[in-house]
Parts: sequence; C-alpha cells; structure tokens
Amino acid sequence: MYRNVSLRLTLSKDEWISVLRLATFWYFLKYRQIAISELQRVGELTSTDKITYGKEFKIQSWVEEGCSELVKRNHTIDKQEALTIGYDITFVLFGIRERHLRGVLASHAVASAIQESLKDELDVIKQFEIEYKVDEVDVEFSPPINSSGSSTGQTSPIAFDNVCRKNRKKHIWLDG
Repeated sequence: MYRNVSLRLTLSKDEWISVLRLATFWYFLKYRQIAISELQRVGELTSTDKITYGKEFKIQSWVEEGCSELVKRNHTIDKQEALTIGYDITFVLFGIRERHLRGVLASHAVASAIQESLKDELDVIKQFEIEYKVDEVDVEFSPPINSSGSSTGQTSPIAFDNVCRKNRKKHIWLDG
C-alpha cells in the first residue's frame, strides 16, 4: 500500500547552511547528513567556508579540505580570509604553504602536515563527529503500558522526550 517517494529539495547554499545549523542543534541526524551531502554535491563552498562551517558544525573533512585547498592554490591567503578562518589557523597554513612552495613538503604530504599541525583542534571536532554519527533510527520506543499490563500500541511521548532531553544535555555539555 505504501510507496517510496523520492524528493530532492532545491535550496540555496545559505538555506542548506540553515538546515545544517538547525539539524545539528536539535540532533536531527538524518537531516544533518542530508544537508552535508547536498552542500558537498552542489560544490558552492569556498575553502574558507569549509574551514568555518567545518569548525562550527564539527565536520573534520571540511576543515582538512579547506586548509589543503588554501595551502595548494596559486595565490596566498588574503586578509579577509585570514580574519574569517582565524589567525591561529592562518599562521599554521602559512608555515605549511611555505614548506610546500620551497619543495620541502610534497603535495601528497600536505594533508598529513595539516592533520599533525592542527591535531588538537581536529581531535575535538572528531569527538563531536562521533556524537553526531549516532543513527537515530536505532532508537526504539517501547509503547506505554495500560493499567492491565498490556501495550496500548502507541508510541510514548515521554520516551521520545527523554531521548531528546538526553541528547540536548550532551550537546550543552560538549559545547560548554
């Protein structure tokens, strides 16, 4: 009786970022993954976008890709990009870029140098990513029991509320 329906939303980059922001905040993990996939598919993220949003939404691969792109491109990081990604990361990237341009660091070794130089920050992001990879379909709710001890056949709103509250507490704890 039920049919699978496929639907693709056509949203702008800013709209997908909003979806990602809300899905991350509320732990709507399926929607978070959809937003990430769509932003990657459309390919409108700049190098600085990848770093900024990768840090904000805890997506390690975006931070690494954005850093690598800035190091390997033909022109240097400009003032606005440095302000956007932060001076700490900018200085690290300038050092890696300098070694790369002098030929001390081969192209294939840039990613490793970035991972090594930004290890602490990337480790924090990785911990969050683990939290966000929890598959929400694995959460099962037991139906409420009526006074006779049998199931009412309805999903318990209390169980759902407890799961949401538990995830929100984790989110607050990890942010603080």
